Amino acid sequence: MDKLKLFVPTQEKLDKIAEWLMNGYLVSSDEFRNLDHIWNVTIPSNFFGRGSLFYELPEYGGVFGFRDIIPGFKAHVVFKIWSPEVWTHGLVKESKDLILKVMEIYELKRLSSQTADERIVRISEIVGFKVDGVLKNAFMWNGELFDMSLLGMTGG
Repeated sequence: MDKLKLFVPTQEKLDKIAEWLMNGYLVSSDEFRNLDHIWNVTIPSNFFGRGSLFYELPEYGGVFGFRDIIPGFKAHVVFKIWSPEVWTHGLVKESKDLILKVMEIYELKRLSSQTADERIVRISEIVGFKVDGVLKNAFMWNGELFDMSLLGMTGG
């Protein structure tokens, strides 16, 4: 892997993630957009939970990874991209390759993800995810309701 590097959390990197979770458009729903929840629930469960494997994008333009990995069954995929300019053709190919490698190594039958951000839906589709369904009005950002897309990929 050229562009994706294994995520090694530092306070500076975690501060960037917390800022993105608080302020990034359609990143966290209103009920979860408070620093107490971000630092005590979101960051520990995503980046330090059992079965988590994360990579950072070039120039620390985001993180991409797998959480809740259950070998022989499934995992959840997380895309957090705060610098969209790093999402190049080469990174797309490397991300696809990584997804297939992780699915093979862990013998995963299914990957899932979810987002209210249509840009992330498009990125997910580029790397092989399909929209499995849509939850109407399931995400609130700044008091406005958005639909939540449920994404999935199946394999082996």
